[in-house]
Amino acid sequence: MLRLALSFTVLVTALAAACSSDSGPQNDGPPPPAYPMINEQNAAYTVNVTVGGAQSFDVTVDTGSTTLAIAAAACGGQCTGVTPLWTPDSTATATGGSASSEYFDGTSWSGPVYSDSVGVTGDPNVVPKMKFAAISSQNGFFRPDEPAEGILGFGSTPLAIPGTDSYVSERVDNQFPSVFAFQLCPENGTLWFGGADKTHEVSDEQYTALAAIDDNQPFYLFDVASASLDGHDLGFAEPAVPDTGTTMMVLESATYNALVSAIENSDGWKSTFGAEPFPTLQCSATTSHSKNEIDAALPQLQITVKDLDGKPFTLSLPATSSYLLQMGTSYCSDIADGGQDLGGITILGDAFMRSFITVYDTENMKIGFAPQKNCTFPTGREAPTQPWVPYLHGHPWHR
Repeated sequence: MLRLALSFTVLVTALAAACSSDSGPQNDGPPPPAYPMINEQNAAYTVNVTVGGAQSFDVTVDTGSTTLAIAAAACGGQCTGVTPLWTPDSTATATGGSASSEYFDGTSWSGPVYSDSVGVTGDPNVVPKMKFAAISSQNGFFRPDEPAEGILGFGSTPLAIPGTDSYVSERVDNQFPSVFAFQLCPENGTLWFGGADKTHEVSDEQYTALAAIDDNQPFYLFDVASASLDGHDLGFAEPAVPDTGTTMMVLESATYNALVSAIENSDGWKSTFGAEPFPTLQCSATTSHSKNEIDAALPQLQITVKDLDGKPFTLSLPATSSYLLQMGTSYCSDIADGGQDLGGITILGDAFMRSFITVYDTENMKIGFAPQKNCTFPTGREAPTQPWVPYLHGHPWHR
């Protein structure tokens, strides 16, 4: 979930030079420890964290924001159904400050800032002290039947809410690995520190440079050279943010319209879904064909970027791991029209990242992608009990 002022214009600075131009594997040693993630309602991935050494919470993993925020006991009736709630204990220190976040979709939270130890549960590399928000008030941020009790940002220090810390930067300051990697599967996922588990990769990661981070450009941002589907150029050649906190790929209007048109006019769509239009959030597309049959029939989304030596390489995304999401017996759109509010960037959320192992190397300012394996793909999904609502926070900002 990107925290970005609506008036913010993204200034793409020169791409940082990596320490090596090698686009090969990030981790050639033994597999790093794996920390499980859960895909909550096909909308977000959570990981369990421990605060103060004793209290543990499931929090949304978000590479598009920085601040850790956890529902606190003071939230009371505003956090009905959210459990457990964090209670300050003897290890916690109130800083006297406060933090708040309001998002483009109207959801928000606020609360006082505390300092305590924080670590992903099971990870021996615990940050001894970091400042985070204890949510005491919220509006729509927590959802019924979704067990997340907060959000853990993996973003940079300039993106942190004033008065709070960056978990990634604090890890670096304590000489812990700065590299982290994700595998996002349909119903679960994996987080690694120090590099990816190569046994989950079909082939080695290919790397592209991240833009330099500063106060004017605080995101993990890489350049997309082009994108196409079924031979149609989508007019997509701009910076993109790979964001685990956004469910969908959020595109500017021209790219979104071009992609939908190319999908609907493809022979694969017509043979699989007939005259049905491309679905919206109503998850209206139905077919008797299986996931494998849909992926074999529908064209792949092709996104081309440049490696660290400036040579192009193409990422291929199957239909049901990119622009379509299965929900019960129906399919939803996993792309969204972000209008003109995106400030010249594209948000590549979970719908993009489900096709790859993604490795964030924040020390060398590069990001790697490798085709993934070892995901479990269910033969069918239960229909949701409530209307499916993706995380489309996209542009949170602070009043």
